[in-house]
Amino acid sequence: MYARNDWRTRSRSEGLAQRNIGGSTDSRFGRGGPAPRSARNTGAINSRTNKRAPRGPEISITSDLQVTDGKLRGRLLQNSLSPRGTPTCRHLREQMFRVLAKRVRAGRFLDLCAGCGTIGIEAISRGAMLATFVECSSRMASHLRNNLKEAGVHENRGQVVEIEAVPYLNRCSRRGRVWDVVYLGRLDGEPGAQLIELLGRGRIIARGGVVVIEHSSDSALSETLGVLKKWRTIEKDGTSLSFYNRYL
Repeated sequence: MYARNDWRTRSRSEGLAQRNIGGSTDSRFGRGGPAPRSARNTGAINSRTNKRAPRGPEISITSDLQVTDGKLRGRLLQNSLSPRGTPTCRHLREQMFRVLAKRVRAGRFLDLCAGCGTIGIEAISRGAMLATFVECSSRMASHLRNNLKEAGVHENRGQVVEIEAVPYLNRCSRRGRVWDVVYLGRLDGEPGAQLIELLGRGRIIARGGVVVIEHSSDSALSETLGVLKKWRTIEKDGTSLSFYNRYL
């Protein structure tokens, strides 16, 4: 009796072992068992072959007029042929938004002397709640509006103001309007100095907010500008970006 029971036990165990060689019989996973964790993270499953489809090709960034990251990554923007319309190089933009990532996300962004909008559209692509573009050239403002439209950015998120920057800042200062991040494009001479002086008053900058000023690497900016204090500078090919915090 004991030998017969041992034989039955061994037969049952061997049968189970043979059935389990091919993997789990659970219908959720198929005969081959659950997919490895690494496979589950890539591509979509083909229901017939149980294989993952390859992902699409990575979008390459080859132009300074392309959005470098975020939801709009790779989008090519319209621009004027005028030298004034030269956008900030993509390498500087990438560095800047890596530094400001947490401040830009869900924040209010002001792009002064916006040109075709590369900086502010980058901010929207990376999660800014609102970007305001200030541009006095009607031709550049037209390109800017077209870029926002083609990118599918609603006017409630991307506001274009066709006006000189100085009167606009004065008006916003009186109305108490503030932004979390303010970007001032490269503007040499007296107009640039006047804008920097207005920004130094801090009236349009939220407490803890940041101002980024683009300028020639040959002309370093002061460590403090009114209520603003410099905490970082990055440089590429003769162009620098100086970062200031509002500390008062």
